[in-house]
Amino acid sequence: MSQPLNADTRICTHRGNMKSIYSLIVLFILAQAPVQAGQASIESKEAAKPDLVPVLASPMSSPVVVRNRGQAAVGASRLRIACGVTQLVGGPPNADCATGARYSDHETSEFDTVATVDVPPLKPRESARVTVPFWKDMTLLPEGLAYRFAVEADPDNAIEESDEDNNLARARRLREPASL
Repeated sequence: MSQPLNADTRICTHRGNMKSIYSLIVLFILAQAPVQAGQASIESKEAAKPDLVPVLASPMSSPVVVRNRGQAAVGASRLRIACGVTQLVGGPPNADCATGARYSDHETSEFDTVATVDVPPLKPRESARVTVPFWKDMTLLPEGLAYRFAVEADPDNAIEESDEDNNLARARRLREPASL
């Protein structure tokens, strides 16, 4: 025959059951943790990609910084630096970005000087400084003219990145007219 349960017996039985339940929960969590962590690390390695982003000073200066904001390393890449002159007041300018030797890979309607330069391999969250090749051949523009720059990381989309929409940055360098 079983003994009738009094208040003290019920508390002890309840505490014993709670300890058992707690122990089972802890064991279950610990047993699952390595599997979940292993799965997460495999998934993050598959999803990890580099993310090249040009970072420009304002006003524009040389060198230009290229940052890998991604979670994976990237091999050597390219950076396209384009420059054009714009007139702040009046008609179109009659000046080129760089004087002397031509550095351009090609010209566009917006930019008269375009150079593509190499970027070294970058680890995640690492940056590289890249010199603008035609910077030394740029002169101080007369009043009312400004240099416009467009700098694009991975311009040929040769690298699969986590964000393909942040590869282009723009900046200006100007000498304001005295009347403005």
